[in-house]
Amino acid sequence: MYDLLNDAIFIQAGTQLTPYPPSYVFSDVDAGDRHFFTLDCGQNTRYFSFDTTNGAISFGRAVDVDGGAPRQTSCKVKVYDQGHLSDSADLYITVYDVNDNAPRFDQKYYTYSLSPGVTPGTVVGLITLTDADLTSPHNAIGRLWFENEPKDANGQEYFSYNNVTKEFTVAQNLSQYFFGSYLEFQLKARDLGSPQLEATANIVILFEPVDLTFKFA
Repeated sequence: MYDLLNDAIFIQAGTQLTPYPPSYVFSDVDAGDRHFFTLDCGQNTRYFSFDTTNGAISFGRAVDVDGGAPRQTSCKVKVYDQGHLSDSADLYITVYDVNDNAPRFDQKYYTYSLSPGVTPGTVVGLITLTDADLTSPHNAIGRLWFENEPKDANGQEYFSYNNVTKEFTVAQNLSQYFFGSYLEFQLKARDLGSPQLEATANIVILFEPVDLTFKFA
């Protein structure tokens, strides 16, 4: 007679799951009987290694929920004796997402040509920022800021970025700059995961006699 109890495992993606000794227990009135275990997790069985002598479970391959690995898996564990009598228990495995992807700009370098007389509010271009982590807060952007960007006399930045519309925009009058001059600075992003991860985009503004109106008609 057997009494095989249900069990649950909670692990983080990217964590090496060393052989996990089962906390499910069983009893057998036949003293000295030998036993072996089986594991059936359906199509997800391939993610795990299983010791048939004691029921210990470990990862059989890399598990990344951002790459499509299952976050929750239901398995059936069975124990057999030498006479092929058996009992079974349900095993539930939950893999938690971790912050293993930094935010990412669609380019590392952005170069734009502007006229010093461009009107504030003009959209210079679109900058796409994404995060490949599957769940919040790991895929949420917590902070966006410019580094090494000159500011006007009132401490206001000359440019702005909206992560919802993806628009990189002229925010202040640029008439103090002249044709042939340029600005170089960085746009940085930090996610809300733990640990917090960052991304950097380098932006170069060339002041030239150009007309941007045709780009955003």
